[in-house]
Amino acid sequence: MLCRLPFACCLSGTGQLTELVDQLPLVRRDGFGQWGDMPFDLLNALLAAAGEHQEASQLNKLVNSSRDGAPLLKKMRLVNRHWHKWATGTLNYLSIYASRKRREKVLLAAMHRFPQVQVVRLRFVATPRELLLLRGFPRLTYIDAAMQTDDQLAALQALTHLRGLWTLESFKQITDSGLQHLSHLTNLETLNLRYSHKLTGIGLHSLSTLTALVDLNLCRCISLTDAGLRALCPLTCLMRLNLNWCVEITDAGVASLQPLKALVMLSLNHCSRVTDNGISMLTALSSLRDLRVAGNDRITEAGLCALSTLPKLSILRLVYA
Repeated sequence: MLCRLPFACCLSGTGQLTELVDQLPLVRRDGFGQWGDMPFDLLNALLAAAGEHQEASQLNKLVNSSRDGAPLLKKMRLVNRHWHKWATGTLNYLSIYASRKRREKVLLAAMHRFPQVQVVRLRFVATPRELLLLRGFPRLTYIDAAMQTDDQLAALQALTHLRGLWTLESFKQITDSGLQHLSHLTNLETLNLRYSHKLTGIGLHSLSTLTALVDLNLCRCISLTDAGLRALCPLTCLMRLNLNWCVEITDAGVASLQPLKALVMLSLNHCSRVTDNGISMLTALSSLRDLRVAGNDRITEAGLCALSTLPKLSILRLVYA
């Protein structure tokens, strides 16, 4: 007996995937070609079609597709044993929450059950010991976790293949010494250090080895100095830099960003010591498309007019939103 693939009910809300299913040939329910035993490569293709993204950053594409595909995989695991085996081995995004007493057991169980995981979100403030367990995920490339101390960063220094470190929490207790633990993570593309109130120019020298960085968030690093920005000069791949509320930065610090020719987005909201002179220095950034300078009454029309020579500038944000 011929039949259409009966798993479209798992795919509601994924238009591209539904179209792909409609184009598949009819398969026999008996013997070879049975829908329940579809090859893993075909199942992978269906999942990929459901989670396609158009971000320029390959890391963002990985994170978004992994996160969006997780609910679909959860449904697919319920189809039958064959699909369960495939989905379990394919899952590459984990969001973990557990009580303090069970965290280590949950992490140990997850690394054995889901060997393909690349993105881990820890929905709790992990201890250094718990972070050390992440080395058990051989393909781990992106961590979303609360990082608050130097000891936590030290626990990550062996993850040299890590490409992204992000957090929804703040780094308030991290110091210049703590950043030294990140200097070996030379594959990092995304790094969020926002709210690191104790970081100064000295600490950012430790980041000069991270030449693969594309996205760096230093929002509200209120002790960051011009010397710290000069330490970023080797990061020539940097495309997005957030310096909002870095209130110690002056025109000299902004001028030191001129070697960062790949910058596409620069945010200087509420950098109240930056003036027209500093803004005019940005004309050297020929790739700049998005500039944000809200909350600064020292920047006048004269400074903004100097930006007219930037060939690709299409977004100029003067109001903080």
